[in-house]
Amino acid sequence: MAYLPALVDMLAERDGRLRGSVDHVARALRDAGLIHTAKRGRGAAPMTALDAAALIIGLYGVPDASPDSVADASRLISMKRRGKVIRQGTPFGEFDPLPSTLRPITSSKTLVEAVAALIELAPLIRSRPDKQPANNLFDVMLQLGRPRMRGLIKISWTGHDNNTQGVQISFSETDSSHKEHLYAVEVTINSMCFIALHQTLFLLE
Repeated sequence: MAYLPALVDMLAERDGRLRGSVDHVARALRDAGLIHTAKRGRGAAPMTALDAAALIIGLYGVPDASPDSVADASRLISMKRRGKVIRQGTPFGEFDPLPSTLRPITSSKTLVEAVAALIELAPLIRSRPDKQPANNLFDVMLQLGRPRMRGLIKISWTGHDNNTQGVQISFSETDSSHKEHLYAVEVTINSMCFIALHQTLFLLE
């Protein structure tokens, strides 16, 4: 398992922000108890998938490390799943059984739990949708919206009849699916970020 500095390095490289800026947000999230690595340096606890999920929600979901932004990050991280998992895809309204590998995501109660499950699913995520075959691999996307807090996870795959199938899972502070138009999506996190997080957490020594 990796430590916080390794994830900061990876996210700074992918995000394009200065490492110091990413580190500043990460430290603010840790100091607020949203990332559970209480110690610094020698003796620090390794990051878990839940910690990594909280980090990317906080890093991409809010603009900076100010107290107000950290409070908003806490709200995003703790958002609960709202409504049923929506199936999407095939024009005939007939769906394949939901892949069992998605159950940890579709059964998650909060956004941070679902994102942690996405990170753990990363070996089954397509890194190059334009190059790789779709069979048995997933395309994923996470959208975070403010100022009305909202999270949306979309996962798609190719069904047995070669039609694209998918699920959509919504998270918010309140049950406000009927006010969908009030949410302005500010950021989209794609498959490659989850793959890179998984590799940093579990594969790199």
